[in-house]
Amino acid sequence: MISTAPDQDATASTTAHREKFLASTRTVLDRARQAGILHPDLTEDDLHRLVCGTAFALRIGADPTDRLERYLQVLLDSIRAGHP
Repeated sequence: MISTAPDQDATASTTAHREKFLASTRTVLDRARQAGILHPDLTEDDLHRLVCGTAFALRIGADPTDRLERYLQVLLDSIRAGHP
């Protein structure tokens, strides 16, 4: 759902789930910005692309769970405030 465009949704239910997910993402990002723990110039689009890239990277290996924790840690570290 997060790696496709809304015009590729199979059902109205998928679109509704996408909208709910994006609203939740905005809430989390806003709270993290207010708390000063989010990289200040990270956008919703940036995060979306980073998550999609991470999901793709996991799929190209033999075992998708093999590097899951490692990749998620790198992703989370990179979006925290204070990281270049």
